[in-house]
Amino acid sequence: EARDIAFFSSKVPKIITTAEKQEHISVASLAVKGDGLSLNLQQGGESYRLNVIDEALIETTIGGVSFAKAQLQGGEIFIKVDGLPAQELLNQPVTVTVISDDVLFEEKVIVTDASAVALVVSDGIALIVFIAFLGGLILNVMPCVLPVLSLKLASVISLGGQDHRVVRRSFLATASGIVVSFLLLGGSLFALRQAGFAIGWGIQFQNPYFLAIAAVMVTGFALMMLDIIIVPLPQFLTRIGKEQKGLWGDFLSGFMATLLATPCSAPFVGTAITFALTSQGFGLMLIFLAMGLGLAMPWLLVAALPQVAQYLPKPGRWLIHAKRILAFGLFLTALWLLSVLFTIVTNSDKQVTGDWQEWSPSRLATLQAEGKTVLVDITADWCLTCKANKIFVLDSKAVQDYITNNDIVLLQGDWTQPDTEIKAFLTQYNRFGIPFNIVYGKGVEAGIILPELLTQDKVIAALTSAADLQSDDNLK
Repeated sequence: EARDIAFFSSKVPKIITTAEKQEHISVASLAVKGDGLSLNLQQGGESYRLNVIDEALIETTIGGVSFAKAQLQGGEIFIKVDGLPAQELLNQPVTVTVISDDVLFEEKVIVTDASAVALVVSDGIALIVFIAFLGGLILNVMPCVLPVLSLKLASVISLGGQDHRVVRRSFLATASGIVVSFLLLGGSLFALRQAGFAIGWGIQFQNPYFLAIAAVMVTGFALMMLDIIIVPLPQFLTRIGKEQKGLWGDFLSGFMATLLATPCSAPFVGTAITFALTSQGFGLMLIFLAMGLGLAMPWLLVAALPQVAQYLPKPGRWLIHAKRILAFGLFLTALWLLSVLFTIVTNSDKQVTGDWQEWSPSRLATLQAEGKTVLVDITADWCLTCKANKIFVLDSKAVQDYITNNDIVLLQGDWTQPDTEIKAFLTQYNRFGIPFNIVYGKGVEAGIILPELLTQDKVIAALTSAADLQSDDNLK
């Protein structure tokens, strides 16, 4: 009897989770290619090729689509799509079951674009590192950097008229703080993953200890900027010169700025984080290093060309007023951190406002069953990009008028505090951070994923697409 149980158990596909992707054969990519889907496998981060394929089954909630028998074409598995254009599956979640002589597993994945996958397959980790670098560079201009804008400016304004050597060392010290901070984030996430904890981008802002320490440190920076307090230096620092003491301050400024400026995702960051948090330790740290270098690039450029500092105004009485303004900005940042801390320690449930309803898996499923067009917004108090999306796009007159006139249902999930249901929802779409916005309709039950930075046109286009597909379905 035990032998029979073991025999039939071996015939049941193993469900591959994110944590197990490095231990077992899994999906490297499932991408739209021509009139079908191209499936590539991996094991331990390396490409894995089958010699024979019995079947590769695709399950999707999109109606009117079917899939032909899987075929081996070179090193990839090709599945022809019938009933609908293969492009209709782009960015949609599906379940893949792979069956062959020595492979049997099931995994949920997102259908991607073959051109992007081809670059990843051909160039490997190099492309992902480049994407991570671009993501870090873009973080410099994202709304998330607003809380640390004062820290960034403070490290610059006092260097006007300084010697090139002083400028170079100061900017290199700040850049080093940024990179070290990223490596610390990467190492911490890797350790948490190895310990079996759920991980994500920006989750440090869900930790009350981090928020409390950050608020104290930011307040300390503000008070030191106003010369109200002087922090006593450790004994070993009292033996070094004034310039070296300043470099330690620059390093800590870059270190702290990074921890506060990375609570939310950005273009390219989401892609890089997805690869990083599903990679082995070396790949994860390499991607975080690349993002750190991207965020530090403005400082590295000035360090390489210190003569640009001559265009900065030389220190004078204006610097006293400038420091007061920057200190005020830091006090505002500390208050923001304390407000998030208060929400978490008091377990305050955020009440949705206006036409928004609270998101839950059951409520979303009910609305989908009723054939409603639904816009989901996953946000958090610490996600300033989420706030910017809401103020300038989701709450804009154009979007609100469209929502009202077309009976769109709005659902909002709050990830300010750890939430297993929201984490599972994000993981379902291979997302590890927010903002996350997705549109559902009767014809697009799997959802249309929106970019991290929203525009009115993109939101209305997604809602229109979902409504049009729903109308077409009703006509049938």
